[in-house]
Amino acid sequence: MKRQLMNHKIALVTILLAGVMVLGGGARADIHLAVMPSSVTVDPGDFIDIELTITEAGSAFNGYDAVIGFDPDLLDFIVQSVDQQEGPLMTNLCPNRFHDLEYSPSEGILIVHHVLLCAGVSTTGPGVVYRLRFQAGMQDAVTQISVLEGTAFFLAGSEVTPLTSTDASITILNVSDAPGIPDQSALRLQAAPNPFNPLTRLSFDVTEPGNGQLDVYTADGRRIKQLAQTYLDADHHEFWWDGTNDGGQAVGSGVYFVRLRVGNESAMRPVTLVK
Repeated sequence: MKRQLMNHKIALVTILLAGVMVLGGGARADIHLAVMPSSVTVDPGDFIDIELTITEAGSAFNGYDAVIGFDPDLLDFIVQSVDQQEGPLMTNLCPNRFHDLEYSPSEGILIVHHVLLCAGVSTTGPGVVYRLRFQAGMQDAVTQISVLEGTAFFLAGSEVTPLTSTDASITILNVSDAPGIPDQSALRLQAAPNPFNPLTRLSFDVTEPGNGQLDVYTADGRRIKQLAQTYLDADHHEFWWDGTNDGGQAVGSGVYFVRLRVGNESAMRPVTLVK
């Protein structure tokens, strides 16, 4: 039944399409679709925003069907408005678009149908074609958001090949359950990408301003890097760690813990360095 519905949508897309001209240069003869970020660690119950991204200029297209799979026992799909879901690579090119989203909660499958309806318009990428939001379940787990069979890109109704894809790894981890790691519900410390190499961005929200300190520890509790020691306003803040210690030396692969203190609040986030 699902395959019949997909074929019907593809036929409809074919009828709607006209000849196109390519916007973009230096294109490669393929398309690569990635679920971004490729790896993320979240607390149970956290929201996860992912982007379906054409990672580099490739073959021209003006429509696609994206079949996305996830584990419905670990991730809940959050329906948003069309404006929030459509990516800028599509919206910036054409004000008229065909869009349809099919959702099977029990099976954990999303099917996105998305076509530019402006005559003579296509794209080679790179850029974001679509955005999806999920909410993590309440148990610790490692899962994936995947590009499934049936995903295809089209130019004037003809399928564009070859197509390659990259999935995303999602780690759901309640760090407050670990010994010595306090609840981080107020500061919402995040690290992305995670795992990382060579840089990870550490972001958090301060609601009550105060003196702040951001440090990196080894798994056995040794502090190896101070990233910040300063007064922090009530705002969103970001810092970067490049995988070095206080002496500027690169540290080895492994799991480290980033600890944040602001006033009386504290938070900790595990990060994994992969070389």
